[in-house]
Amino acid sequence: MESIKSFGRTMTSRLVAWIDSDRISPRAKGIVALVLSIPLAIGIQCAVLLWVPLDFLPFQWEFLAWCVISGVATVALVLLLLRSVRGRTGWRSTVSTWFGPKRVRDLAFGLALTLPLPVAMAFTHGLDVFALPDSDLLAFNFSSDFVSPIVEEVLFRGLLLGLLLREVRLNAWAAIVLTSFLFGAAHASYDEPLSFESIVDAFLRVPMGAFLGWAYWKRAEDLSLPIGFHAGNNIAATFLPNQGIKDLEWRTMTVWILQILTMALAYFVIRILEERRARAVPPPMASAQGHNADG
Repeated sequence: MESIKSFGRTMTSRLVAWIDSDRISPRAKGIVALVLSIPLAIGIQCAVLLWVPLDFLPFQWEFLAWCVISGVATVALVLLLLRSVRGRTGWRSTVSTWFGPKRVRDLAFGLALTLPLPVAMAFTHGLDVFALPDSDLLAFNFSSDFVSPIVEEVLFRGLLLGLLLREVRLNAWAAIVLTSFLFGAAHASYDEPLSFESIVDAFLRVPMGAFLGWAYWKRAEDLSLPIGFHAGNNIAATFLPNQGIKDLEWRTMTVWILQILTMALAYFVIRILEERRARAVPPPMASAQGHNADG
Protein backbone atom coordinates (compact mmCIF):
# COMPACT_ATOMS: atom_id res chain seq x y z
CA MET A 1 0.00 0.00 0.00
CA GLU A 2 2.83 2.38 0.89
CA SER A 3 4.57 1.65 -2.39
CA ILE A 4 1.38 2.55 -4.29
CA LYS A 5 1.06 5.84 -2.38
CA SER A 6 4.73 6.63 -2.98
CA PHE A 7 4.36 5.90 -6.69
CA GLY A 8 1.25 8.11 -6.84
CA ARG A 9 3.01 11.00 -5.11
CA THR A 10 6.04 10.69 -7.40
CA MET A 11 3.96 10.63 -10.56
CA THR A 12 1.83 13.54 -9.36
CA SER A 13 4.88 15.69 -8.56
CA ARG A 14 6.43 14.89 -11.94
CA LEU A 15 3.20 15.69 -13.75
CA VAL A 16 2.81 19.03 -11.94
CA ALA A 17 6.46 19.89 -12.69
CA TRP A 18 5.90 19.00 -16.36
CA ILE A 19 2.78 21.17 -16.59
CA ASP A 20 4.52 24.07 -14.84
CA SER A 21 7.46 23.88 -17.21
CA ASP A 22 7.85 26.88 -19.52
CA ARG A 23 8.87 24.53 -22.31
CA ILE A 24 5.29 23.30 -22.66
CA SER A 25 2.95 25.39 -24.81
CA PRO A 26 -0.26 26.77 -23.27
CA ARG A 27 -2.28 24.66 -25.69
CA ALA A 28 -0.55 21.45 -24.59
CA LYS A 29 -1.05 22.40 -20.95
CA GLY A 30 -4.74 23.03 -21.62
CA ILE A 31 -5.18 19.65 -23.30
CA VAL A 32 -3.46 17.85 -20.41
CA ALA A 33 -5.63 19.68 -17.88
CA LEU A 34 -8.76 18.77 -19.86
CA VAL A 35 -7.84 15.09 -20.01
CA LEU A 36 -7.07 14.98 -16.28
CA SER A 37 -9.97 17.08 -15.00
CA ILE A 38 -12.90 14.64 -15.27
CA PRO A 39 -11.07 11.53 -13.93
CA LEU A 40 -9.62 13.59 -11.06
CA ALA A 41 -13.03 15.10 -10.23
CA ILE A 42 -14.60 11.63 -10.17
CA GLY A 43 -11.68 10.36 -8.08
CA ILE A 44 -12.17 13.15 -5.55
CA GLN A 45 -15.84 12.29 -5.08
CA CYS A 46 -15.03 8.59 -4.65
CA ALA A 47 -12.20 9.37 -2.22
CA VAL A 48 -14.44 11.52 -0.04
CA LEU A 49 -17.11 8.82 -0.11
CA LEU A 50 -14.68 6.04 0.86
CA TRP A 51 -12.18 7.73 3.14
CA VAL A 52 -13.93 10.61 4.92
CA PRO A 53 -15.83 9.24 7.96
CA LEU A 54 -19.34 10.68 7.73
CA ASP A 55 -21.40 7.66 8.75
CA PHE A 56 -22.03 9.13 12.22
CA LEU A 57 -24.44 11.61 10.60
CA PRO A 58 -28.06 10.91 9.63
CA PHE A 59 -28.24 9.79 6.01
CA GLN A 60 -29.48 13.05 4.46
CA TRP A 61 -26.93 15.14 6.39
CA GLU A 62 -24.23 12.64 5.47
CA PHE A 63 -25.16 13.21 1.83
CA LEU A 64 -25.04 17.00 2.27
CA ALA A 65 -21.65 16.81 4.01
CA TRP A 66 -20.34 14.62 1.19
CA CYS A 67 -21.61 17.12 -1.41
CA VAL A 68 -20.03 20.09 0.37
CA ILE A 69 -16.67 18.42 1.02
CA SER A 70 -16.36 16.92 -2.45
CA GLY A 71 -17.58 20.20 -3.96
CA VAL A 72 -14.94 22.25 -2.15
CA ALA A 73 -12.28 19.71 -3.14
CA THR A 74 -13.44 19.83 -6.79
CA VAL A 75 -13.27 23.65 -6.85
CA ALA A 76 -9.78 23.43 -5.33
CA LEU A 77 -8.83 20.99 -8.10
CA VAL A 78 -10.11 23.41 -10.73
CA LEU A 79 -8.06 26.25 -9.25
CA LEU A 80 -4.96 24.03 -9.09
CA LEU A 81 -5.30 23.04 -12.74
CA LEU A 82 -5.84 26.64 -13.79
CA ARG A 83 -2.83 27.68 -11.71
CA SER A 84 -0.72 25.08 -13.53
CA VAL A 85 -1.96 26.17 -16.97
CA ARG A 86 -2.24 29.95 -16.63
CA GLY A 87 0.20 30.76 -13.83
CA ARG A 88 -0.44 32.60 -10.58
CA THR A 89 -1.50 35.87 -12.19
CA GLY A 90 -3.61 34.14 -14.84
CA TRP A 91 -5.75 32.07 -12.51
CA ARG A 92 -6.40 35.01 -10.19
CA SER A 93 -7.52 37.04 -13.19
CA THR A 94 -9.75 34.14 -14.24
CA VAL A 95 -11.45 33.94 -10.84
CA SER A 96 -12.05 37.70 -10.81
CA THR A 97 -13.62 37.35 -14.27
CA TRP A 98 -15.91 34.54 -13.08
CA PHE A 99 -17.43 36.76 -10.41
CA GLY A 100 -17.37 40.33 -11.61
CA PRO A 101 -18.23 43.50 -9.68
CA LYS A 102 -21.94 43.05 -10.46
CA ARG A 103 -22.07 39.38 -9.43
CA VAL A 104 -25.02 39.80 -7.05
CA ARG A 105 -27.09 41.52 -9.72
CA ASP A 106 -26.12 38.89 -12.30
CA LEU A 107 -26.99 36.04 -9.92
CA ALA A 108 -30.40 37.61 -9.30
CA PHE A 109 -30.85 38.16 -13.04
CA GLY A 110 -30.08 34.50 -13.71
CA LEU A 111 -32.63 33.44 -11.10
CA ALA A 112 -35.22 35.81 -12.57
CA LEU A 113 -34.76 34.33 -16.05
CA THR A 114 -36.09 30.99 -14.76
CA LEU A 115 -39.39 32.46 -13.51
CA PRO A 116 -41.27 31.64 -16.75
CA LEU A 117 -40.80 27.92 -15.94
CA PRO A 118 -42.95 27.78 -12.77
CA VAL A 119 -45.36 30.32 -14.28
CA ALA A 120 -45.84 28.10 -17.34
CA MET A 121 -46.28 25.02 -15.14
CA ALA A 122 -48.97 26.81 -13.12
CA PHE A 123 -50.69 27.96 -16.32
CA THR A 124 -50.70 24.52 -17.95
CA HIS A 125 -51.39 22.34 -14.88
CA GLY A 126 -52.72 24.66 -12.19
CA LEU A 127 -51.27 25.55 -8.81
CA ASP A 128 -51.90 22.01 -7.54
CA VAL A 129 -48.78 20.91 -9.38
CA PHE A 130 -46.65 22.65 -6.75
CA ALA A 131 -46.03 21.36 -3.24
CA LEU A 132 -43.56 21.96 -0.45
CA PRO A 133 -40.64 19.51 -0.67
CA ASP A 134 -40.49 16.63 1.78
CA SER A 135 -38.65 17.59 4.97
CA ASP A 136 -36.72 14.31 4.77
CA LEU A 137 -35.17 15.60 1.54
CA LEU A 138 -34.13 18.99 2.94
CA ALA A 139 -30.39 18.27 2.81
CA PHE A 140 -30.65 16.73 -0.66
CA ASN A 141 -32.61 19.72 -1.97
CA PHE A 142 -30.14 22.18 -0.44
CA SER A 143 -27.21 20.48 -2.12
CA SER A 144 -29.09 20.25 -5.43
CA ASP A 145 -30.32 23.85 -5.36
CA PHE A 146 -27.26 25.69 -4.04
CA VAL A 147 -24.12 23.51 -3.86
CA SER A 148 -24.34 21.66 -7.18
CA PRO A 149 -24.93 24.74 -9.38
CA ILE A 150 -21.76 26.42 -8.08
CA VAL A 151 -19.55 23.34 -8.34
CA GLU A 152 -20.88 22.23 -11.72
CA GLU A 153 -20.59 25.68 -13.29
CA VAL A 154 -17.03 26.11 -12.02
CA LEU A 155 -16.08 22.68 -13.39
CA PHE A 156 -17.96 22.50 -16.70
CA ARG A 157 -18.01 26.14 -17.72
CA GLY A 158 -15.19 27.74 -15.73
CA LEU A 159 -12.61 25.01 -16.32
CA LEU A 160 -13.59 22.78 -19.26
CA LEU A 161 -15.22 25.37 -21.51
CA GLY A 162 -12.70 28.02 -20.47
CA LEU A 163 -9.75 25.81 -21.42
CA LEU A 164 -11.35 24.83 -24.74
CA LEU A 165 -11.93 28.48 -25.62
CA ARG A 166 -8.66 29.99 -24.43
CA GLU A 167 -5.90 27.39 -24.49
CA VAL A 168 -7.15 24.78 -26.98
CA ARG A 169 -8.71 27.56 -29.11
CA LEU A 170 -11.56 25.39 -30.26
CA ASN A 171 -14.42 26.98 -32.14
CA ALA A 172 -16.80 28.49 -29.57
CA TRP A 173 -19.86 26.56 -30.69
CA ALA A 174 -17.93 23.29 -30.92
CA ALA A 175 -16.62 23.86 -27.39
CA ILE A 176 -20.12 24.62 -26.09
CA VAL A 177 -21.59 21.49 -27.71
CA LEU A 178 -18.79 19.28 -26.40
CA THR A 179 -19.08 20.50 -22.81
CA SER A 180 -22.87 20.30 -22.94
CA PHE A 181 -22.67 16.59 -23.80
CA LEU A 182 -20.17 16.08 -20.97
CA PHE A 183 -22.60 17.93 -18.69
CA GLY A 184 -25.42 15.64 -19.78
CA ALA A 185 -23.31 12.50 -19.32
CA ALA A 186 -22.42 13.59 -15.79
CA HIS A 187 -26.15 13.65 -14.91
CA ALA A 188 -26.89 10.14 -16.18
CA SER A 189 -27.71 7.41 -13.70
CA TYR A 190 -24.92 4.87 -13.35
CA ASP A 191 -26.33 2.92 -10.41
CA GLU A 192 -27.26 0.07 -12.72
CA PRO A 193 -26.21 -1.13 -16.19
CA LEU A 194 -26.66 1.61 -18.73
CA SER A 195 -30.26 1.66 -19.87
CA PHE A 196 -32.28 3.54 -22.43
CA GLU A 197 -33.79 5.64 -19.64
CA SER A 198 -30.30 6.68 -18.47
CA ILE A 199 -29.35 7.73 -22.00
CA VAL A 200 -32.55 9.76 -22.36
CA ASP A 201 -32.00 11.34 -18.93
CA ALA A 202 -28.50 12.40 -19.97
CA PHE A 203 -29.71 13.71 -23.35
CA LEU A 204 -32.36 15.86 -21.68
CA ARG A 205 -29.61 17.75 -19.83
CA VAL A 206 -27.70 18.65 -23.01
CA PRO A 207 -29.81 21.72 -23.97
CA MET A 208 -29.37 23.11 -20.46
CA GLY A 209 -25.60 22.62 -20.70
CA ALA A 210 -25.56 24.30 -24.11
CA PHE A 211 -27.51 27.32 -22.87
CA LEU A 212 -25.34 27.73 -19.78
CA GLY A 213 -22.22 27.44 -21.92
CA TRP A 214 -23.51 30.04 -24.37
CA ALA A 215 -24.36 32.43 -21.51
CA TYR A 216 -20.86 31.97 -20.07
CA TRP A 217 -19.26 32.68 -23.46
CA LYS A 218 -21.58 35.53 -24.40
CA ARG A 219 -21.01 37.34 -21.10
CA ALA A 220 -17.21 37.26 -21.30
CA GLU A 221 -16.71 34.18 -19.09
CA ASP A 222 -18.74 35.51 -16.17
CA LEU A 223 -20.18 32.62 -14.14
CA SER A 224 -22.66 34.61 -12.05
CA LEU A 225 -25.58 34.44 -14.49
CA PRO A 226 -25.12 30.73 -15.35
CA ILE A 227 -24.97 29.86 -11.64
CA GLY A 228 -28.12 31.88 -10.98
CA PHE A 229 -30.00 30.28 -13.87
CA HIS A 230 -28.81 26.79 -12.92
CA ALA A 231 -29.89 27.30 -9.31
CA GLY A 232 -33.26 28.75 -10.33
CA ASN A 233 -33.96 25.78 -12.57
CA ASN A 234 -33.12 23.33 -9.76
CA ILE A 235 -35.20 25.27 -7.23
CA ALA A 236 -38.20 25.17 -9.58
CA ALA A 237 -37.80 21.40 -9.91
CA THR A 238 -37.72 21.09 -6.11
CA PHE A 239 -41.32 22.30 -5.89
CA LEU A 240 -42.56 19.98 -8.63
CA PRO A 241 -42.97 16.62 -6.86
CA ASN A 242 -43.82 13.48 -8.79
CA GLN A 243 -47.36 13.40 -7.49
CA GLY A 244 -48.06 16.78 -9.11
CA ILE A 245 -48.44 15.01 -12.45
CA LYS A 246 -49.51 11.39 -12.17
CA ASP A 247 -47.60 10.13 -15.18
CA LEU A 248 -43.90 10.55 -14.38
CA GLU A 249 -42.82 10.26 -18.04
CA TRP A 250 -45.34 12.92 -19.03
CA ARG A 251 -44.11 15.11 -16.18
CA THR A 252 -40.50 14.73 -17.31
CA MET A 253 -41.28 15.63 -20.91
CA THR A 254 -43.54 18.51 -19.87
CA VAL A 255 -40.87 20.05 -17.65
CA TRP A 256 -38.23 19.49 -20.33
CA ILE A 257 -40.31 21.21 -23.04
CA LEU A 258 -41.04 24.15 -20.74
CA GLN A 259 -37.35 24.34 -19.84
CA ILE A 260 -36.50 24.58 -23.54
CA LEU A 261 -39.01 27.42 -23.97
CA THR A 262 -37.67 29.17 -20.86
CA MET A 263 -34.10 28.92 -22.16
CA ALA A 264 -35.19 30.20 -25.57
CA LEU A 265 -36.79 33.24 -23.93
CA ALA A 266 -33.72 33.80 -21.76
CA TYR A 267 -31.52 33.52 -24.85
CA PHE A 268 -33.33 36.36 -26.61
CA VAL A 269 -33.39 38.51 -23.45
CA ILE A 270 -29.65 38.13 -22.91
CA ARG A 271 -28.90 38.70 -26.58
CA ILE A 272 -30.98 41.89 -26.71
CA LEU A 273 -29.36 43.24 -23.53
CA GLU A 274 -25.85 42.43 -24.78
CA GLU A 275 -26.53 44.15 -28.11
CA ARG A 276 -27.80 47.24 -26.31
CA ARG A 277 -24.74 47.22 -24.07
CA ALA A 278 -22.45 46.95 -27.10
CA ARG A 279 -24.17 49.91 -28.80
CA ALA A 280 -23.90 51.98 -25.62
CA VAL A 281 -20.09 51.68 -25.56
CA PRO A 282 -18.48 54.12 -28.05
CA PRO A 283 -15.81 52.68 -30.36
CA PRO A 284 -12.24 53.53 -29.23
CA MET A 285 -11.35 55.31 -32.48
CA ALA A 286 -14.48 57.47 -32.34
CA SER A 287 -13.71 58.44 -28.77
CA ALA A 288 -10.12 59.35 -29.67
CA GLN A 289 -11.23 61.48 -32.64
CA GLY A 290 -13.79 63.26 -30.50
CA HIS A 291 -11.13 64.01 -27.89
CA ASN A 292 -8.77 65.45 -30.52
CA ALA A 293 -11.54 67.60 -31.96
CA ASP A 294 -12.31 69.07 -28.55
CA GLY A 295 -8.63 69.81 -28.04
